[in-house]
Amino acid sequence: MKIRSDVYRNIPYTLSLADGKDWGEMRNHFYTDSCFGCQHDLTLDRTIELFQQEVDDFLSRIPSTEEEWLDMFSDCVIQDGYEDWHIDPILAMHLLKLYAKVNG
Repeated sequence: MKIRSDVYRNIPYTLSLADGKDWGEMRNHFYTDSCFGCQHDLTLDRTIELFQQEVDDFLSRIPSTEEEWLDMFSDCVIQDGYEDWHIDPILAMHLLKLYAKVNG
């Protein structure tokens, strides 16, 4: 059940409650759905905190090697549906700006 949609540091996310039988162990957990996947917990505040920590960790990383840059760009590839994938434009733009700043 969707509770609300919001934005944190320019990253949109949806906050929901897993309320159906088919959720298994995650039933009655709150979860966020975003380009960072699904973070979940039994409390609303902790779920939001987990999502924000994931965003903060990603945005604070400054790669120094080509491998680290490629690793971060691979984090921008998001699964959308069963076999559909796309590059998240917000994350990719962040990395492009960071790359220009670091190497400019």
